[in-house]
Amino acid sequence: MSSLPEDIIVDITSRLPVKSILRFRCVCKPWCKLFSGPEFVKMHLKHVVEKKKFNLMITDGGNLYLLDHDSLSSLSFVTKCNKGTAIDYPYKTQNYIVEILGSCNGLVCINPDKYVICIWNPSTKEYKKLPTLEQLEFIPTYLSYRITFGFGYNCNIEDYKLVRITAGSNRSEVMVYSLGSNTWKRIQDIRYNPCYGEQLGVLVNGALHWIASFWMCSKGSIALEVVLVSFDIGNETFKEVPFPEQLNDKKFHKTVGELGGCLCLLSHVYEVVFVDVWVMKDYGVKESWTKLFTIVQSSVTRPSACLRLLQTFENGDILLKRCSKTLISYDLKHERGRVLKIPGIRIRYFKTET
Repeated sequence: MSSLPEDIIVDITSRLPVKSILRFRCVCKPWCKLFSGPEFVKMHLKHVVEKKKFNLMITDGGNLYLLDHDSLSSLSFVTKCNKGTAIDYPYKTQNYIVEILGSCNGLVCINPDKYVICIWNPSTKEYKKLPTLEQLEFIPTYLSYRITFGFGYNCNIEDYKLVRITAGSNRSEVMVYSLGSNTWKRIQDIRYNPCYGEQLGVLVNGALHWIASFWMCSKGSIALEVVLVSFDIGNETFKEVPFPEQLNDKKFHKTVGELGGCLCLLSHVYEVVFVDVWVMKDYGVKESWTKLFTIVQSSVTRPSACLRLLQTFENGDILLKRCSKTLISYDLKHERGRVLKIPGIRIRYFKTET
């Protein structure tokens, strides 16, 4: 193996599971340096994305569980899968409920203790604690304010960033952490308030996305407007992304996701009980919004349910989250969904981790 050209070694090993690569790093110093380098990591991630292999990380409060790809692959055919594997995580304590703040390229951002946020690689067990944030620079005008996060990577600047949005009554404070500089900074306040249930930003095209609202004053009246807002990780600016023309009506409840590398919207009409799934095929172009399919199965949609798209299986089926506790595998070909149960875990919140 060592007599092979380096480019062939890289091509072969970049297609292997992470556990195998970690073992090969121990063979010799040159291999450790090679397999730890950014170019190799990019190539390995590229192969993972092409295979559409992902793991599902679940928290039930004080513990984290991992369902690996092999277990998930069978979820489309059964309603009950093997018990998730309990995994340790940095700064674990029984006195605090661990929160998942986002995931990207195999890295997971977690809040395991009251004053601790860290970026963690579950495969290598490596982690980095973020600098402690100071107190809020403004005091919300009401006591029950909400904090929203988004975590992602931008290939143009080759940097990971964590965004924290703290909503006030008429503006929101935005703090941005850069892994490259290992610093937090406050950027310009925004008028947007990410909607309830949209705690985590969805990463598409180097930007994070949320469904958000703000109060619009016009001709002496005040109305609550709902928009799709994006945060460009590269230039650290917010902007509104247009909805499909058909979804401008406020009767549609919308959630944002990612499907096949495209920005995705799920629109729910409670009175009629169906969910339309839209994708923006050409990012940023309003006219490129296309309705792919409609979910009409009442046991999946339910009149008061809120669906979010999590991931896509290799066979094209999709994994959905309903409200905060239910996982659903939806078979696109036969237009049917199944509620998935994981023995021994009381699902409180879950987030996919690639």
